[in-house]
Amino acid sequence: MRIKTARMIVLVMALMFGPQALAQGQLQFEDVQSEIVGSPDSAGNVQFSVRVTALNPSASGGELFVQVQGLDSAGSPLASVTVRGWIDGGMRGDLVGQGSMPLNKYSSIVSWVQAPTR
Repeated sequence: MRIKTARMIVLVMALMFGPQALAQGQLQFEDVQSEIVGSPDSAGNVQFSVRVTALNPSASGGELFVQVQGLDSAGSPLASVTVRGWIDGGMRGDLVGQGSMPLNKYSSIVSWVQAPTR
């Protein structure tokens, strides 16, 4: 009985979260912007926001989230931020997130890219 219940739970979870996982995997980034949203604190850290405009080419939509990385000029990651938002299937939308880091590191970010999935 426990095995049957466990299988049903897994099936229901797959049906509920499968379309979002598919949509997240197909997101196409069109623009990534970042800006500081406050002055540096006493330790020299700044709060910043990241806004990703993306196209969701899949037929399903919903609350989506992905990780983006800020890279320096050598392509080394300096920061990771999870961005979230609602994008319907076949539509464009914005995903947003916030982070914090030292101002000198933030100033070294040259580009933002989707972080590789593990």
